[in-house]
Amino acid sequence: MKFNKGQGALEYLLLIGGAVLIAVIVIALLVGMGGQNKSNVETQARKATDVLSTPTPPTLTSVAVVSCSADDKKLELRLIYTGAVADSTNVTYAANLYEANGVTVLTSDVDIPASGDEIVFNSERWTPALDCATSHAYSVELVATATSAAGQSKSATSMKYNFVYP
Repeated sequence: MKFNKGQGALEYLLLIGGAVLIAVIVIALLVGMGGQNKSNVETQARKATDVLSTPTPPTLTSVAVVSCSADDKKLELRLIYTGAVADSTNVTYAANLYEANGVTVLTSDVDIPASGDEIVFNSERWTPALDCATSHAYSVELVATATSAAGQSKSATSMKYNFVYP
């Protein structure tokens, strides 16, 4: 007989505990849904839009020297790359050329098309002077800049592609 009373008391406590647990879950859900006000939703939407408008870095797959002219201080490269993707934006590209020691030699003066194409580094700013006959180690990187309709710009930079010329 004592076992029956103990069993009934335990079942009663388990039922009360289950009811309290369900009540706590329901209250937590109601309080959590109350935090979804208009400004919070707008903030979350703005963050999602920022993520979508940020370009993915372009990937350089090949760099070839098309021509080199020390007299004209002109180095023409053919860059093969996959473009950056950004939704609802205008994406432009620029290229940076570095010496092997990491010093910036030049930045392209013109925008590069959205698919792999030739880019000419043509400038009086070569330091040291462009020497087409001596072997030099360079690296090149692409910078994709996405501009949204609202005029905001975000950039993504590719990994550097190393090459030696000639």
